[in-house]
Amino acid sequence: MEKIRLITTIITLTILVLFAWIAFFIEKDQQQTCTGTEMECGLVKGIQIEREITIDNCLQEQARKRAEFIYDTGEFSHEPQGIEPWGYIQKCISYRLAGENLTKGYDKFEEAHKALMESPGHRKNILNKNFQKIGVGCYENICVEFFSN
Repeated sequence: MEKIRLITTIITLTILVLFAWIAFFIEKDQQQTCTGTEMECGLVKGIQIEREITIDNCLQEQARKRAEFIYDTGEFSHEPQGIEPWGYIQKCISYRLAGENLTKGYDKFEEAHKALMESPGHRKNILNKNFQKIGVGCYENICVEFFSN
């Protein structure tokens, strides 16, 4: 009788652990699913090929708003009209570390990613393992990559 209880307990615990692992991987997979445009998802995938990083949907939405603002103002700059990117990121998360990459004029994500990787500052953002979350948003021919811890 005691052996049967022990075996039942072990089986129950094994099943619980199995369900916990399944839930963990389903959640992780959902976080890694890009829901953006082909350009946005291509840029994310380019970064994910370089290293592991989690897609943040809020950062993606804010990156799109930032790209649209840059397009509307006509100022392709990290501070168009003196407005820094950090306010957009703060709408999503409280961060200790954040970064921004900008691209303009690319039709294909492969070309845009290649250009960013050839630029030392942009490459540093892409490869910085302290950045654990990303949101990529594009508007017209402008794309914004937001990075955060």
